[in-house]
Amino acid sequence: MAIYLPAATKKPLSAAELARQLPIAAQTAWTLRHKIPRAMARGEGELMLRGLVETNESYVGGKSMGPRGLGAMDKTPVAPSAGQRASGGLSLSLAYIQVAESANGLWLSRATLRIIEAGSTISAEGLGAYRRLGGLGYDHDSMILGGSAKAHEFLPQVHLAISNFKRWVLDVFLGVSV
Repeated sequence: MAIYLPAATKKPLSAAELARQLPIAAQTAWTLRHKIPRAMARGEGELMLRGLVETNESYVGGKSMGPRGLGAMDKTPVAPSAGQRASGGLSLSLAYIQVAESANGLWLSRATLRIIEAGSTISAEGLGAYRRLGGLGYDHDSMILGGSAKAHEFLPQVHLAISNFKRWVLDVFLGVSV
């Protein structure tokens, strides 16, 4: 409950409120409020994606007129990556969504090195920005898609991750569009 309550509230939960809701001593609540976030923090490289990983680019930032995807105006590019469980199927092992400075090859390469272990197989669309992945120590499986209609079939895990993220934003932040 000490982990669930702060995570389930919109505003930060004070130690005094945590002590009231859990019927524990104020000092114990204060200690929990400081130890739990430290225990949940991950060191860089601790939880890297490995094995078969899907990556793509997406755009978030509300409804707007104009093109979707790569040519989207007034939207923030994000780089979702999702790993498959060793058992395969439609089960995610871990997913990351990083805010991208841009959807160019240099930025995507740096993002990949931060979260995907070398030697992994990366499935991505045939976008030119992903061409350098093979030279960085990854097996690169790409497919040039003629439209977004087949993207969710070729990269089901990463599309599931970005879809879940957008659904979460809509559920948590009422009145916001993605």
